[in-house]
Amino acid sequence: MHKRFAHLPALLSLLIVIGMVLHGPIPQLAHYHDFADQSKWMGMPHAADVLSNVGFVLVAVVGFYYMVRSSQLMIKAISFPAYCVFIRACC
Repeated sequence: MHKRFAHLPALLSLLIVIGMVLHGPIPQLAHYHDFADQSKWMGMPHAADVLSNVGFVLVAVVGFYYMVRSSQLMIKAISFPAYCVFIRACC
């Protein structure tokens, strides 16, 4: 990366934070938390909304398994640290 672009991510982050502070809170609609599924299943409110995330959990578990299993092989790969951050963020 060129030296002139080295501080670009920090500068953009700072500008975004300043913009958010100047703008203030963003109001939400009164019915924002009225989810599509109003049913209960085994005492779990909004069961379909909650259970629809099971697929994401399964992908994260499988990804974590492969990451741990292959960490010795990929330890020098450039993409391994990014993969670790992605999988751990999902778990």
